[in-house]
Amino acid sequence: MTGPAGKGCGGVSVTAELLEEHVTGAVLDALESPRVQQAVRAGQDTSAPRRADLLEDIRRAQDKRAEARRDGADDRIDKADWLDIKQRTDARIARARREYDTLTGPAAVFGDIPASDMVRDARDGWNTDRRRAAVKAVLTRVIVGPHAGRKGGPNLTPELKLHSVRDRAGLDWRF
Repeated sequence: MTGPAGKGCGGVSVTAELLEEHVTGAVLDALESPRVQQAVRAGQDTSAPRRADLLEDIRRAQDKRAEARRDGADDRIDKADWLDIKQRTDARIARARREYDTLTGPAAVFGDIPASDMVRDARDGWNTDRRRAAVKAVLTRVIVGPHAGRKGGPNLTPELKLHSVRDRAGLDWRF
């Protein structure tokens, strides 16, 4: 991306790790909030069994693909077989994720959220799909704005860099 006169990023670039750290912390704070915890207690989640089945299907497909990758590396299967398995497992994972996403509205995700004092510990055990669903339940989007003042750089401390990201990242909440 270029800014004015083709120079740099126009002041909107951000370090992905710092942005992720900020968004993760904000989402966890939201999941611990009284408002979300009230939605947890009030929500009815009838699709939880199907979502659990889909997550298990995703895990099995990922395991099958990993097994095929090892078999290919050990010359137990040829490249054509590996590519066939990869294509089929990728399609299976994509289908399951699409269905999971359709079943994962705020009420569904809220049904899986533990009490506020246990959210951070529970998050450590969530897989990527579960973490993504939790973020989608409370956050619509993240908007990164331009630098307001002094830009980052190698001389800034990590704390100042994170502060800069917090100042520039707008979080569009669902609630």
